[in-house]
Amino acid sequence: MKSKTKSELSVNKISKIISKAFNNKKSAISISELNEGCFNNSYKIILNDNSTIVLKIAPDPNVEVLTYEKGLMKTEVLANKIMKKAKIPTPEIIFYDDSLSLIDREYFIMSYIDGVALNKVKDQFDETKMNSLIQILAKNMKSLGNINYDYFGELNNKNKQFKTWYDCFFSMINDLIDDADKINLTLPFSKNEAINIIKKYGSFS
Repeated sequence: MKSKTKSELSVNKISKIISKAFNNKKSAISISELNEGCFNNSYKIILNDNSTIVLKIAPDPNVEVLTYEKGLMKTEVLANKIMKKAKIPTPEIIFYDDSLSLIDREYFIMSYIDGVALNKVKDQFDETKMNSLIQILAKNMKSLGNINYDYFGELNNKNKQFKTWYDCFFSMINDLIDDADKINLTLPFSKNEAINIIKKYGSFS
């Protein structure tokens, strides 16, 4: 999928990343882009030991993104560690680099899990199979919901961590409206109208 936040890396740069991540002990013998995502560049890479990995690269830092989209790669790495600790199935983060020494953006390498998106194959399953899959998903979602923290908000930004969900949601909406203002996007409501609605129903948080 094409997106303004995605820009291809050369084979040379990808090769240098692999060399750094594996201390010059491994190299890529096959590189193919994974096109389903719309925010990051991702590559499926087969290494010279026949193992398969995924290289995920953050957007070009010169591309303007929404406030909540900034720092998402580091957030994903942190979230992965939290899910691993909670025994929720997730790929293994093998290497993470935010030094910007090889390329001008963050990236990480993770294990490759072969499969297809459920929405692409669900019509092939009968009701019994789908119910079984839904139960597995529900079990993992329950485990995710049982993870407790003493704040709401972003994992990697202390300025966006709040004691209540109301304050977190208020900040998120406020940032989105400010983002719209920056690009002169006209919304069907004013900032004050949105804030007043949030305040009106804040007692239900």
